Amino acid sequence: MKKLTYTLPLLLLGVLPLAYAGGDDDIPSECYPPAVHDEDTSGYYLNVTPTSVMPGDTVTAKAGSSTADPKTLRITIVWYDDNDNVVQTEYFTPPSDYDYNYPYEVTSTYIIPAGAEPNTTWRVVACFEYDDGSSTQYTYDIRVGSFMVVPEFLIGSIGAVISALGVMYAYKVKSSNKT
Repeated sequence: MKKLTYTLPLLLLGVLPLAYAGGDDDIPSECYPPAVHDEDTSGYYLNVTPTSVMPGDTVTAKAGSSTADPKTLRITIVWYDDNDNVVQTEYFTPPSDYDYNYPYEVTSTYIIPAGAEPNTTWRVVACFEYDDGSSTQYTYDIRVGSFMVVPEFLIGSIGAVISALGVMYAYKVKSSNKT
């Protein structure tokens, strides 16, 4: 275990679930791309908000189970960049006294770097490992948008110059008609 996310005293009491960040060698093979988009048909889910972001935005992933069979032993949430490189991994295990008759949900957040390439797709994968040795993967794609800036100052300046020239031309034409 490289890093504990929750405080040790509450962990020892079994009040909070265990979460730690690990290296790529701990990620189940089912969590690697190419990712498959699964629907929530088994009582397990992954919800991601927002799914369309700008560089620097925070994305939140909530993964969980609403079924007791099979029992979830661990939920792994893996974040991938636009080149399918792992950028963040979190592992969650239910507390020792967890009653599997109730939903179990975990949350992971990631900030898309400010230098992220616009118009690219990042990915978050949730892997559920069960007590019967099987696992399931749920995937969401996150679209990174780009800034679209309209140079209002330039357009306004050109408009002001054109209108001033138009007024001067109209004045000159009207003055020449009087003579």
